[in-house]
Amino acid sequence: MFSSFIPRILIAGTSCKAGKSLLVLGLVVALRKRGLSVACCVTGDALHQALIFSRLTRRYTRVLDRRLLSEGDLMASLYQAGLGADIVIIDGHGGLYDGVKSNDNLGSDAELAVLTNTPTVLLSELREASNSVAALVRGFTHFKGAPQIAALIANRVAPHAADPLLPPPVLGFLNECMDAYALPRFIGGLPETTLTALLPPSILSQKENFTALPMQFFNDVGNLVENHIDIDALIQIAGTAAPIQLQEPLADPQKRLCRFAVTDDSCFNICYQDNLDLLRYYGAEIVPFSPMIDNDLPRKIGGLYITGAYINSYCEELARNEQLRRSIKQFAEAGGVIYSEGAGTAYLCRSYQIEKGGPIYPGVGLIPAEAFTVQQPHALLEAELIDDSVLGLTGVKLRGTTTGEWGLRSMHAGAGGQVVNTMRIHIPRCSPVNEGYSSSAQTCSTFHFLHFGSNSQVAKSLVDAALVHERSKPPVDD
Repeated sequence: MFSSFIPRILIAGTSCKAGKSLLVLGLVVALRKRGLSVACCVTGDALHQALIFSRLTRRYTRVLDRRLLSEGDLMASLYQAGLGADIVIIDGHGGLYDGVKSNDNLGSDAELAVLTNTPTVLLSELREASNSVAALVRGFTHFKGAPQIAALIANRVAPHAADPLLPPPVLGFLNECMDAYALPRFIGGLPETTLTALLPPSILSQKENFTALPMQFFNDVGNLVENHIDIDALIQIAGTAAPIQLQEPLADPQKRLCRFAVTDDSCFNICYQDNLDLLRYYGAEIVPFSPMIDNDLPRKIGGLYITGAYINSYCEELARNEQLRRSIKQFAEAGGVIYSEGAGTAYLCRSYQIEKGGPIYPGVGLIPAEAFTVQQPHALLEAELIDDSVLGLTGVKLRGTTTGEWGLRSMHAGAGGQVVNTMRIHIPRCSPVNEGYSSSAQTCSTFHFLHFGSNSQVAKSLVDAALVHERSKPPVDD
């Protein structure tokens, strides 16, 4: 058994609309002002929030989803997220006990907190407060499978009438109620306020860029939290977290083996950041580039990762950048390793159509077919490789999610080259479907989002393949 101490807290809520992500965002800003290195994790499908936290912390944000990760994988992911960080903040989803079933805590924040021995701070919306709050808190602290609830925070309370920077007057009354019943105390209360923007929804979507938020919004939220939350108390609570227990120590991160170009701009940025962190962990140097403004791929790369994207909003700009599309195709023809997902796969098609009867936009042309938008249910999935690919050998399994937003029309006759389906997708209550489009032995594309943390050997396989390609190329002078 291997253990490692990582200070951490879980921000959970009494309901799905309690304001958890806003609190976490403000905490990140406030802690960064103190010079602390902050790492974030999210639960559920909150990839939009994960991207925002990543940009603020300048660290990859891990997705700790018990529906996708085994207990061992989840613990390994949390351990890796905390490497080099002073504190890890986990942004919960839904209510504390909201899981995938009505009769147990599977997939809930409560299960995660208990499994990882992470102290929990419970956030509750309390526009009006009375002694009944004690009953509410007692219910949460004594429910079946309750985690360690270390402190409470109120949200959307009435501000102090004389000075909005003073603590809301209701906090004193609330703590009198908590003390009377030996319950955790409130360490702050966020007053109801109007902000310049809203955080994105927690459900993953590629239709609209929800992550382009003004800097003033972050400053306002940071100041709000700093002025009304006892941050020293939160840091102290994080320090009480039990060491993370792993069955065996993880291998040390690999030194740089190859360079992996990854799309990253206002259009292309949707992915499980766990995937990028795992590529880095296994030796890939992540090199960001923009299909919107760059004319060529980065030099000396062995692999290319094209993330999900908001191409609905940027199709005109992407259509104008013919030179980059040509550069991607040349990279593939030279044997370069390519992995794409979501709308990034639509971009690799011969063409794609946003609206039925609307304009058809040119794609890279690696997949000789036309992609089009569909409206299918958002769902969890399991992918099984049915052919060897850059993701691994036949039989490899991993899990992920689908937004149900893209589909593929029939292949164009005479387009040249054969596209092989490399994976079979299993979605609950649906028939299995073959997917995973591979136009060469070195490419694999999917309209879904696969979580490499559910089988980290997939990331290693991609790095190994990219390393082989990078070493096969003749040296290029800078």
